[in-house]
Amino acid sequence: MEKINTVRANVKLAGCLFASLLFCTSAFAFTSISAVPADNSTLSWASNYDTQTHADNVALSACRAAARRNGHAKLAQKCAVLDRSRGPGYGALVCGDGGCAWQTGYESEQTAANAAYNACSAGYKNCQETGIRTWNDVAGFPRAPVAQPEVSIQPSMTDIYRARWCAKQNIPPSQCAQ
Repeated sequence: MEKINTVRANVKLAGCLFASLLFCTSAFAFTSISAVPADNSTLSWASNYDTQTHADNVALSACRAAARRNGHAKLAQKCAVLDRSRGPGYGALVCGDGGCAWQTGYESEQTAANAAYNACSAGYKNCQETGIRTWNDVAGFPRAPVAQPEVSIQPSMTDIYRARWCAKQNIPPSQCAQ
């Protein structure tokens, strides 16, 4: 009997884990960062997409367009996805001499910008202090609830009759409702 209960518990646990996995994989916003390696002028990102494939495609298209715009049409085909992230939060991208750094999944725009700047400063020199590119991934997450106007609820006839009866019996309203 004990073995059957253990098997049931394991099946329930596996079911919960599977359901959690399904929820987690379908509920996140996706970000993709792409560039031609060693060319900061083509660095592009796509954020807040419902699928990683869509984010990758948009980031790669933006990278190729940036390469063509900068006169590097032959490099456009070398655009590659450098990083992917999945989850809610703010992200930021900071470039310096020799490369760029990015961070994703932070609770505020300023925190993401600070983290990206610190990461850039740790690996590169002369990291930009202004014009830091930021974004917010919220796809698949509920928005803040919108305040609804208060609706006045009229008492039911039962409540009215009960209140009248209690008043005639000299019963306080706090005791009458029970």
